[in-house]
Amino acid sequence: MKIDLKGKILGRYISNKIYYIRKLIGRVVIVNASKIKIVNIETKKRLFNYNGRPGGLSKKIFKEEFYKNPNKIVLRCIKGMLKANKTRRKIISNIQFK
Repeated sequence: MKIDLKGKILGRYISNKIYYIRKLIGRVVIVNASKIKIVNIETKKRLFNYNGRPGGLSKKIFKEEFYKNPNKIVLRCIKGMLKANKTRRKIISNIQFK
């Protein structure tokens, strides 16, 4: 299955395609991840990561992370829409970016 993200709003488009991604546990190729349409709300959005240690909370701005590695943002979006179980690991391992 091939997903083209050129000019699409990330969350809305992925939420429509997540059903097909879940049912197809085969290869999913995502094209043009760097050409996603960014909404004004997302420019100020922050991404949080906690490593479990005291003082281990790291904050990153969405826009900066998107310009560094857009594939990572798309993968994080897909990962957040799937249930946390063994099939999520299979699905995430079968996603490729071009």
